[in-house]
Amino acid sequence: MQELHASGETARVRDDTSRQQLTPQELQVAMTLAEGATTREAAARLYLSPKTVEYHLRHVYDKLEVRTREDLRKLILAQSRPAGSRKALMFTDLAGSTSLVEAIGDKAWHDLSAWMDGEMRRCFDEFKGREVDHAGDGFFVVFDAAADAIDCAGAIQRRLSNHRRLHGYAPQVRIGIHVGEVQGSDSTLRGAAVNRAARLCAAAEADGIIASREALEASGRQVIGFQKFVLKGIKEPIEAAEVPWER
Repeated sequence: MQELHASGETARVRDDTSRQQLTPQELQVAMTLAEGATTREAAARLYLSPKTVEYHLRHVYDKLEVRTREDLRKLILAQSRPAGSRKALMFTDLAGSTSLVEAIGDKAWHDLSAWMDGEMRRCFDEFKGREVDHAGDGFFVVFDAAADAIDCAGAIQRRLSNHRRLHGYAPQVRIGIHVGEVQGSDSTLRGAAVNRAARLCAAAEADGIIASREALEASGRQVIGFQKFVLKGIKEPIEAAEVPWER
């Protein structure tokens, strides 16, 4: 595992067998391009010519042993994460709950929601999820592994689908999953990653699961069909995909 350090006159890239150095200007170029700037944008920000940016970039590639800007971005982001704990975050929401309460009445809704909560919590326990919050008809659950979060989401949808097949009805749930750095204890988790997971849940359709690229890559799943989701309150679009599950 390489480690990026920025201190003194150089930024050092270390691994188990070698130590190489980035000059201050190479580091500036690497960080600017890793943020998504084009060559011309980086040149303008750093008061360099585009040719000089490309010159430094070739040296950065050689020293960091990467081949593409995407590889560079991933490496720098991985080594510049803020202090905290990286977790898989799941939000669930019951689709159409307001109209459902109006249709069946408070007593039936109480019984139905109690059954739903029990089914959901059994899935959380099965896949090592820890409940952070249960507000209204939704859950916020944290997992140590992204694969567990995604497997849990699939199990929830299959369990509800099976109940519909056998008994004629079960409520529809939407689920959003993201992986990122969080601060605090399991009962008071906070951070930008929490907001992203919640917004992905809101963007999912009934019976749907949306997982961010970060969550899917961390889980090791090969998923096609990534889309850029523009989410309320989130400045940049988030790359995510619908997760298939067997009905």
